[in-house]
Amino acid sequence: MRKLLFLTIGLFALSGCAVVQIMYTEQSSNNLKVENNNYVYENDTLKITYSFWAEDGVMAFIIENKLDIPLYIDWKKSAFISSKNKLNYYSEKEITNTKGADASAPFAYRNAYDWSKWYPITLGISESTSVKYKEERITFIPPHAVSDRASYNIYPNQYIIMDSIKKTQLGDSKVKGRVTTFTKDNAIITFRNFLTYSTKESFDLEKYVSNEFYVRKVVQTTDGYVDGMQSSQRFYVRVAQQ
Repeated sequence: MRKLLFLTIGLFALSGCAVVQIMYTEQSSNNLKVENNNYVYENDTLKITYSFWAEDGVMAFIIENKLDIPLYIDWKKSAFISSKNKLNYYSEKEITNTKGADASAPFAYRNAYDWSKWYPITLGISESTSVKYKEERITFIPPHAVSDRASYNIYPNQYIIMDSIKKTQLGDSKVKGRVTTFTKDNAIITFRNFLTYSTKESFDLEKYVSNEFYVRKVVQTTDGYVDGMQSSQRFYVRVAQQ
């Protein structure tokens, strides 16, 4: 998974505790709903369920085929778009996956001059295998089955300017933290998931899904609140103290 860089300004001192920024997302494409705290896109053919919760966020989603016939996803014609920057889901490059295994085995050898004496030793055995493969361009999803993907961190190389300290609700508690809010028009963190799909393996008849999101609120506080703030609509970033 590609690791995106993180920059921030407007830090405040929180003695003895690590600082985090909790990012609250919102949809901006008006074609999603919320089910069980997940953003969901659904039509007559497929259902896409999103979950962003992770450090630096993750574009993770599950595609469900609602039909009685196969569904195909073309990853070469699909992309994750971060602040208008296209990031490919598919690459033509060949990938090498190497797996290694190390083991030790007890052996013994005789003294060359006195065969009555044995000396125990341990021989190291190392074995590795390499498998070359190409990424799957077309994903086949059987009828009423699902396929999942998690490819990119959401947090881009952006500056976040935090507003003044004020009390805000975090979980069951009100705490002091820096809070900054955004609208769809002035959001500095925007991201989109674009997918091309078809019920024909030849893609003679292809259709598209475009789901767009933005960060509507950032709360900067201590990392002690991270676990209690877990939500598929949020993610968090650890801030290096200065």
